[in-house]
Amino acid sequence: LSKVSGKELLVWTAGKKQGDAKPGSEILWTDGLGVMTRGVTDDSGTLQLQHISPERSYILGKDAEGGVFVSENFFYESEI
Repeated sequence: LSKVSGKELLVWTAGKKQGDAKPGSEILWTDGLGVMTRGVTDDSGTLQLQHISPERSYILGKDAEGGVFVSENFFYESEI
């Protein structure tokens, strides 16, 4: 699960069957051309990354058990 804003990304990793947190998951945040930043989830399965968000970005991840996942994110700056 991910949430993107103008300057950061929050990722929460959880098991597909049990919904339990997946600490130690390796996360890459990419714009499709290169890795913008990376990190590893904490004991609660979360990771907060800082970077200016492009309109479209992707999260690539691998949990400690070898499971892999991809998430596509969209961010559009708007004035309300």
